[in-house]
Amino acid sequence: MQFLKEQSVCYRCCSSTDHFAKDCTVEVQCKECGSDRHPSALHPGPAPSQESTPTSEYGGEKDKPVSHEVTSECTEVCREGLSARSCSKICLVSVYPAGHKERIKRMYAILDEQSKRSLVRKDFFDIFHIKTSPLPYTLKTCAGLLETAGRRTSDFIVESIDGKISLPLPTLLECDQIPNNRTEIPTPDVAFHYSHLRPIAQEIPPLDPDAEILLLLGRDILQ
Repeated sequence: MQFLKEQSVCYRCCSSTDHFAKDCTVEVQCKECGSDRHPSALHPGPAPSQESTPTSEYGGEKDKPVSHEVTSECTEVCREGLSARSCSKICLVSVYPAGHKERIKRMYAILDEQSKRSLVRKDFFDIFHIKTSPLPYTLKTCAGLLETAGRRTSDFIVESIDGKISLPLPTLLECDQIPNNRTEIPTPDVAFHYSHLRPIAQEIPPLDPDAEILLLLGRDILQ
């Protein structure tokens, strides 16, 4: 609106500087609210179809229409050889039950500051032989809301693979919606292809073929 005002463009048709909106004779109709006083691009506020009632959830973003089926389409310009990655937020860690370090397991963890809760895949419960009953919860993601159920577990420790740093994990919630794309895992080979990463390439562990992506660390890891 500010741009139209500065350029003396008609608010109604948005295509002329020869008249004002009150004198405009062009037929327009907003696809969001049906008004004939402004075009869809100038609809004030969110579209009615995007409004939703707030609900309780774990993690995610603002409400969007519910969708239980998600299709991901590649939007990258692909070529042979190296391709774009965002692997800075996946790291190799060790996890074990508090007080039982002899049961330590290596796995990959995704660092997700957008999630309110830390999550684990169902295989985590199998590895540590955890027997609990699932409880219902609402999962909110970019794709919408999903009513689901999952088990919970607590009293675990996450540790750096060199053993120098360890943190108690918050209560972990079972969720198989955790991304499981191993091509996003950082490796020394990838780092060596970028001059600004070469000095730290030796600090990145080689790809561990036996470690699965089982853990997502949310903001509650800091609480």
